[in-house]
Amino acid sequence: MSGISEVGRGCKRSRRPTSGATESAMLRDVAKLAMSTAAQMRLVKAAAVQTLMFPSSSNLVKAGHEAGVRYSADVKARSGGKTLPPPHTLIFAALLQATVLDPSLPAADTTAVAPFVSSLH
Repeated sequence: MSGISEVGRGCKRSRRPTSGATESAMLRDVAKLAMSTAAQMRLVKAAAVQTLMFPSSSNLVKAGHEAGVRYSADVKARSGGKTLPPPHTLIFAALLQATVLDPSLPAADTTAVAPFVSSLH
């Protein structure tokens, strides 16, 4: 029975002992790799998430605020009797509707957003 012990298990080879210098080098390399990965993930996050700033006088900001106020009033009126969708979805829907209704935006933007607004109803 070459390589298999009598109880049916494979033979275990002993591990080579590692020196303190090898362990230290391995730990240093793992730390460098973790730092490199973290830096790369920060770059990916920065590329994927962008912050858009709108002036408070923007029609989009006003529409989002009004949707939030309506949501708050609905929550108070229902007093927990019926669940509502998450507020961010209602605010996003209001932003889409405001985009379609805003005459200052280019027609191409309005045309691109219109199918999404029609699917909300």
